[in-house]
Amino acid sequence: MPEGLDATSFDFYEGIRILVPGATALAVGEGLARTLSDSGDGLSVGSVVSFFLALLIGLLFYFVDAPAKAAIFSPLQPTDVLMSWPVKPTPGTKTINSYFVMLDTVIPASIRARALYMGSMYRIGFEMIYILALPSICLVSGALLIEDHVRLDRSNFGQNEMGILLFVVLVWFVAVRRDTRPGAMRPMSELDVTSKKFSLSDLGVMIAGVVSLSVMATSVDRLPGWALAVPTAVVTTLWAFRYYKGYRRQWSRSERWAVIRHPIKNRVFWTSEDTSKSKKRRKDRHPIAGCQAVLLLGVANLFAVASVGFRPPSAIGVSESELRLWYLAMAVAIALVCARGHEKRLRGAYMTQNTWLTLNRDSIIERYFVLVEKKPKPSDP
Repeated sequence: MPEGLDATSFDFYEGIRILVPGATALAVGEGLARTLSDSGDGLSVGSVVSFFLALLIGLLFYFVDAPAKAAIFSPLQPTDVLMSWPVKPTPGTKTINSYFVMLDTVIPASIRARALYMGSMYRIGFEMIYILALPSICLVSGALLIEDHVRLDRSNFGQNEMGILLFVVLVWFVAVRRDTRPGAMRPMSELDVTSKKFSLSDLGVMIAGVVSLSVMATSVDRLPGWALAVPTAVVTTLWAFRYYKGYRRQWSRSERWAVIRHPIKNRVFWTSEDTSKSKKRRKDRHPIAGCQAVLLLGVANLFAVASVGFRPPSAIGVSESELRLWYLAMAVAIALVCARGHEKRLRGAYMTQNTWLTLNRDSIIERYFVLVEKKPKPSDP
């Protein structure tokens, strides 16, 4: 690895992985402060203080490293390829430690740089979606929670709400077309886990939210603020959980029998080296597909916008221009979920490493592992 800080160094990729989410979160915080302040003042910090705040926020994200615990992060990991071979680590070592040694020594520098770059881009994209989506939804609908009685004004429901609705429908249609084209949902290898593109329980929650909002908007003129905010909060929480944790994996009968009959060959599913409960849970879950994630986030945004549209402008406390900026933040988050660029880069980096490991399997086993001797079958009496 070349010395210094350049575009192929570990420090470079870790640096942008810290600074970009931190700066984005600080910018969103500045926007929240300006929107909620009566005078329109922001955080009122200088450039030097802003830099250190962005660095501190980025370091917090870095140490928590939530993207590495997401369901989409687990399938196709190079360590699973190593664990699927009929080998065991050299005494005194572990497979994951051997992999990191390979990454710094025998794996080509171009593949290593690609892995570092794609890993940083995945983490930045994953965190930016939450940084943009959650504050915008909370700001638009959060004021309802402190209002005892909300007076509905149906005449205010107009262009902004219809614009968001059309945008969500368009993006969802694009995501569905992409995820349902031939071969789109096919696993990339035997170690892959397919994404879940439809959930009946999620659909039930969204339908219940639509019905409750429709009943409140058409049957009553005044109601507690929390009642109008509950559908938005429920669907937003459901999206945040699904996008992060995915869905419980439904093991097929053949997969279960494969683990029982050939535990060495199928160590990717069940291995003595991988005994941590959190990692087992990630392997047992389906990531959410793009079309389903867009649908959940889009419905949450529509609920938040509807809660504003059915209220008089004086009750919102936010100007029309500020509302449109937060609507734009919602739209950007939905577009990022639909594009799935960060997920594709991560999976592409995994597949590149997996291909190299497979092509160099014999030399890797000779240098880092010990072959597992097959036990002879007992002779028939």
